[in-house]
Amino acid sequence: MKRDYSEHIGEQNVNKNGTTMTIIEFKNTEHIKIQFEDEHKYTKDTTYSNFNRGVIKNPYDKTICGVACTGDGRWKISENNKLFKEYKTWHNMIGRCYTPKWNARQNSYKGCTVCEEWHNYQTFRDWWEDNYYDIGTERMDLDKDILHKGNKEYSPSNCIFVPHRINLLLINRKLNRGDFPLGVHENKKGSNTYTVSTNNKNGKPVKLGKVFYDENEAFEVYKTYREKVIKEVADDYKDRIPIELYNALYTYEIDIND
Repeated sequence: MKRDYSEHIGEQNVNKNGTTMTIIEFKNTEHIKIQFEDEHKYTKDTTYSNFNRGVIKNPYDKTICGVACTGDGRWKISENNKLFKEYKTWHNMIGRCYTPKWNARQNSYKGCTVCEEWHNYQTFRDWWEDNYYDIGTERMDLDKDILHKGNKEYSPSNCIFVPHRINLLLINRKLNRGDFPLGVHENKKGSNTYTVSTNNKNGKPVKLGKVFYDENEAFEVYKTYREKVIKEVADDYKDRIPIELYNALYTYEIDIND
């Protein structure tokens, strides 16, 4: 006589992440179907043993920094035990915003967030497919604040892929520059005389002028030259980057408080 397992229908347990599971089908101990009792109602075929041990993974459990999930969809995170670069980019983005140790190590990410829809890797990956581009073998960076300077949220409307060379032009080095504006250095402590230095578009160091007696005047020299360099680099990439990135670079202004 075929055994009746109907008594198990509706039986509940929680998985290792604390999400409630309900048995909705029970053919035998090796073939059951469970449903996770969250907003997604994700279902999965599994075994009664795994159900009892709570080892069934829910793709919507927020296992990434306590805020994000891999989601259920067509996008895998790895192949042959090798993580895809798309997933690594997403995972690093989440980590930068929600890992205290990362915030302590790189203060520029303090207060940064990721929009709610990108807490699901599947949604982020869909956006990637529509927006990622390559320029030869150059490294491409996911940037959140070139299009909207000062922006703190990673989101579809704020983010764009940027060649690493361009990204380096705009990195905020506030923590490394001391008490003076960007590009301005005091010749000798207490001397009240200043020099200005930066890099040209090819990354080679250059000094601008000789001696300045006013740090604000020195900064204006730095600002003028640096904005010129940004425009020159934008022109180098004009036909290879999105027009909105090109326009953002051409209108980019360096502020004394940067």
